[in-house]
Amino acid sequence: MKEKNNEKETNIIKNDGDLDKKIIINNKCVLLLFAALSLVFYVFVFMNQGLIDDGAFHIGRLKALAYDLSFSNIKPWIYTQTYYGVGYPLGIFYPDIFLVPFAILVKLGISEYVSFMIMLVFINFFSGISAYYCVKKVLKYEKYDDVEYKALVIALMYFIYPYRIWDVFFRMAIGESMSFIFIPLIILGVYEIFKRNKLGVSLFFGMTGIIYSHILSVVIVASVLIVYYLLNFRRIIKNPKILVNTMINACFTVISTLMVTLPILEMQSFTKLYYQTGKKTFGWLKDNVLFGIKGGDATSIVVTVILSVALWKLSTKVGLKGKLGIALGYSIFICTGLFIWGPLERLFSFVNILQFPWRLLVIGAMPFAMLVGMATFDKKPIYIATIGMLWLATVFMCSTAYIPIDDVNLFGDYSVGRGEYLTADEEYFFLDKHTVDEIKFEYGILRKDNTYTFADSMNEDHSSYVLPLGYYKGYEIKDSKNNKYDYKISENGFIEIEKKDDNIITVNYVGTMVQKISMIISIIAFVSIMILIIKRKKD
Repeated sequence: MKEKNNEKETNIIKNDGDLDKKIIINNKCVLLLFAALSLVFYVFVFMNQGLIDDGAFHIGRLKALAYDLSFSNIKPWIYTQTYYGVGYPLGIFYPDIFLVPFAILVKLGISEYVSFMIMLVFINFFSGISAYYCVKKVLKYEKYDDVEYKALVIALMYFIYPYRIWDVFFRMAIGESMSFIFIPLIILGVYEIFKRNKLGVSLFFGMTGIIYSHILSVVIVASVLIVYYLLNFRRIIKNPKILVNTMINACFTVISTLMVTLPILEMQSFTKLYYQTGKKTFGWLKDNVLFGIKGGDATSIVVTVILSVALWKLSTKVGLKGKLGIALGYSIFICTGLFIWGPLERLFSFVNILQFPWRLLVIGAMPFAMLVGMATFDKKPIYIATIGMLWLATVFMCSTAYIPIDDVNLFGDYSVGRGEYLTADEEYFFLDKHTVDEIKFEYGILRKDNTYTFADSMNEDHSSYVLPLGYYKGYEIKDSKNNKYDYKISENGFIEIEKKDDNIITVNYVGTMVQKISMIISIIAFVSIMILIIKRKKD
């Protein structure tokens, strides 16, 4: 390979036998290309004004966040309007920092649907740009020629990776789709740590970004990294700096994301949540596998062990393409019933948090992009255009599957998904508007925003009163005389207060000390780390 010179615009020679034909690629072209693709991506959906799968849940998040967001409440932890006004800790268990700009659009008067579509366009755009930037940097390190062209081809293949398309377009799974923005950064960071002996701060940016996007993706990526480091333990022993640089990135990530992790741990310790009961809201992992391929325990154990050992041995004897093929193939295998999901889940019940094994297809994104991209390097652009046209045709055909947004109650059942974070003492977890209305009727409650008026305040039949609000830590309850009330969990999982002296009370979610301190630490830590990185780069 010939070393690439440092020019802003690079002449890319197509290896089609004609050295006179050249393609000019610069950063502006790349930005415009991914912007155009990201816009076209949602034209058909926008025309239908529809949603599918997780779309209703996430647009409900956006609407609820916009409602609670204000100058005095810059980080809503409980979305107060969610689930028929019961409230739900979406701000705790679903990181929402990247939703804030689009929630602001809603507050400015732009419809929830348009704001949601804009968010999806941005997710697509930055997924492509992130892949292009990281791949280009690795190719430069490896002294490839035609770096910009090859990086663009691989980024395009990453952009159209089937699972990513399905995630962002059909499932509308916002958090998991956002993770595709940060996966290339993680790969770049690990590459720099192992191959260039650098600090690899891209690992910090990537892991921090995923933590602020999607908790389950963090579990998947962290598990893959642990396996990768274990497989390379000999190299780490020979070069301890790998471990040192990794630990620095890990420390940076931990302190920068305390506002995500600590509030989750606090709420879990305060009240038992539905997902902590051991009930499987999505069923057994072995029943949610890819392709419906299933095997018994003995079969899955034998197949997994033999295949894992064989592929690991093979990976030590093949080149880059072989390793990429193994990684892609194994990422598909572990999504099937031939993997040891049954025994694994019985031994370690916590793995059920994954919900669906096919989520692990996220691992195959970069191996797929590099394999297909490398196979396309020497082809004419018409091949890439053909792939793009097939992709658009698929998008168009499937866009008819969307349901109209007008048919969805964004603050109803859709707003809590499977109810994983409802309080576990509830007699039954999925309520409806009638249940909330019955409680209001029983206690004579009239609600206006955060003010509750009890028509029967002096009724001796009630020694305590139930408010149709989820039992979560951080509420402040006062009456008109400024008396504060403690609360406990009712038999149906709501908030219960003792006999009161006033018929008017106000309920505000003011948050907890852990939430406030962790947010301050995270902000200060991230800003300080950024200053340190910039200063180090200048030096």
